[in-house]
Amino acid sequence: MDEERAHRYEDLKTALLIKFDISPETYRQRFCSNIIPPGESPTETYYRLKGLYRRWLRPEQHTKDEMGEAIILEQLIRVLPGEVRTWVREHEPADGLAAAKLVSQYFNARKGAPPARSSGTPQRPPLPSSGFLKRESNPEPPGIPKVSNLRGAGKDFLCYYCQQPGHKASVCPIRKAKVTGACYAPRLEAEPTRVQPVDVQRYKKVIVNGQQVTALLDT
Repeated sequence: MDEERAHRYEDLKTALLIKFDISPETYRQRFCSNIIPPGESPTETYYRLKGLYRRWLRPEQHTKDEMGEAIILEQLIRVLPGEVRTWVREHEPADGLAAAKLVSQYFNARKGAPPARSSGTPQRPPLPSSGFLKRESNPEPPGIPKVSNLRGAGKDFLCYYCQQPGHKASVCPIRKAKVTGACYAPRLEAEPTRVQPVDVQRYKKVIVNGQQVTALLDT
């Protein structure tokens, strides 16, 4: 600011208000703040809010209806969602009715548009259901009914070799016949080794150094 304007009161006042951000909006924010200075008593809080109210609404310059409209405007903006609240404040509505029209314009302009994604971590596409990821521990050959189904119906086992119920593959008669039809050299089965009984040991009582003891007879 040049020296010539600094000597004029109105220019100096305007420059100071801009520099220290002193405006009705600043007092409105302080009035609506939930922060209480440390050590402030309830009476001091009352007078502080009263002073902020007068600097915000300036009752000496506005009528009762104008001040009421300002309070309604403030409450209307406070109940709006975060994004809408910021958008309405950026347009600086003069009263509550102007703010309501701005809100309607906001929703009409975004009607039918896809919901905006958050700026955080991008969403991943949903994974397929567990049925596509899950593997069976013991898959069965195609075209063969499960053994559990036969058991549940009260039937016998199903042979995986001949596909006939009533026996297992390990004892399948068809498989057994094919195996026995192969040529092989006969073998003599060795007889089991028999354990020969051990002769009964014999003992005899003898006298050693005048004392009677039991001695084992050696062969």
